[in-house]
Amino acid sequence: MSRSMHKQMSVAEHLLIVLLSGQFVSLDEITTTLQGKLVPNRIATYMWELKKLGAVIIRTKKGNKIEGYTLTNSPVMQTYLANRKAAGAHIPDLQLAPVTSNPVSEIVVASMSQLNQELVTA
Repeated sequence: MSRSMHKQMSVAEHLLIVLLSGQFVSLDEITTTLQGKLVPNRIATYMWELKKLGAVIIRTKKGNKIEGYTLTNSPVMQTYLANRKAAGAHIPDLQLAPVTSNPVSEIVVASMSQLNQELVTA
């Protein structure tokens, strides 16, 4: 049975909802928000599960201690959650800002020298 056929959300998907804004989320915020569902010692496991789903998560560290996490591809993961909800999973309605398009402009480049010239002039 594929993952999309399950009706219940995994703990990793609950964590994904917390990270979905794309902003920095501290470790304390994560543990307080998911207090009954999350085992704090398994956060790395939940992050690995999200990585397998396609999430790109950046860890912010201070020394050897992780301070928090940032989800960098939130539009892709919003699509994932929308598909899960369409499949019948019990995902709460999310009040999110509309997703803007990719801010990188599309440049058609014939050669590397042309690209360097366009980058210098920009």
